[in-house]
Amino acid sequence: MVTAEGKGSVGTATPAPRTPEGTSALARRLGLRLADTAAARVAFLAGSVVEGLGNATSDVDVYLAGPGWAPERRQLAVDTVRVDVHRLPDDALAAATERVLSTRPLSDGSVPPVAERDLVLVTRLATAELLVGEEAVSTVRHRLREGRSRLRRQVLFAWLTDAHAQHEDFTGLVLEGAMDPALTVGRGTLIAAGKAVAAAGDDLYLGRKWAWHQLERSAPARFPRQVFTHLLRADLLGGAPGSSLDDLGNFTQTCLAAVSTLGWQHVTLEAWPTWLRGNGPLSRAPGFHPRAFDDGVVLTRPGARRVRLSPEAALVWALCNGSSADAVVALAGELARTAAVYAGCTEERCRGIIASLEEAELVVGS
Repeated sequence: MVTAEGKGSVGTATPAPRTPEGTSALARRLGLRLADTAAARVAFLAGSVVEGLGNATSDVDVYLAGPGWAPERRQLAVDTVRVDVHRLPDDALAAATERVLSTRPLSDGSVPPVAERDLVLVTRLATAELLVGEEAVSTVRHRLREGRSRLRRQVLFAWLTDAHAQHEDFTGLVLEGAMDPALTVGRGTLIAAGKAVAAAGDDLYLGRKWAWHQLERSAPARFPRQVFTHLLRADLLGGAPGSSLDDLGNFTQTCLAAVSTLGWQHVTLEAWPTWLRGNGPLSRAPGFHPRAFDDGVVLTRPGARRVRLSPEAALVWALCNGSSADAVVALAGELARTAAVYAGCTEERCRGIIASLEEAELVVGS
């Protein structure tokens, strides 16, 4: 039975348990029927179920596109499944793809960020189950395959920006002593950082609630998922060792640092060496969050400082995670082989960067 959302009749029968596979099959049949009725040039399925992330209560999105169509969204209830049906002009697919792939984030703010609606549409199209119109979208899908690294950067930038905005709120709440709301926001920042780690592994689905599942399947093997989970569950205001807002802040900073350096440069995070803080003398100054741009990495301490670093300097800063200067130099030297942008990370250059970072109070200790 198909009804408009909220208008189905109430019966006494208990519906059969849903499965993601059953939901996909039902949405597929509905999508084909809607595409045929509307004479759509393109029809595809998207959403968590299509991405292998859905569960028994997940909804599904059906996209229909045709020449000159006005954008429209409506909800249908199909048995016990909610289906969001999106109608849009078929040229919107190519236009949104071009906007997403051609935008280059710059640290001076001169380039507006990609609109969220464009990023949602394009990431969904990139992984969609196509029902109708393979020939009609072949050029766009080819463009997305060729531009996958640029699309990945746009998703990384979206999560780095999300974390940056939440970190500003977190800092303000801590300063006024509002610790409970600060904890809530701080955990939201960590989830954004986790989503960025997953995206660096090419897992680009945008739904926030699936961060845990995406890290399970896409995070590097040495990523400490148990620490991620602990910091989201534990009482971080109770004073227990390893369970504080400082621990939350440091681990979040580490995730963002790895993403803003290796992840941004299309280097696998399997190469990232230091997820947990060590006992060495050099550590990144707390409170600074990194955000990668095409022309460098910006460190921001809300309400205080904003510093732009070159990719090489950002890598050295990121590696200062309770490390010795010798260890940082050695690690940077190893990682210099992973991306051309780090080719200048010689021992002399790295030691000079460490000295400059300490002088600028971006790295503490020694």
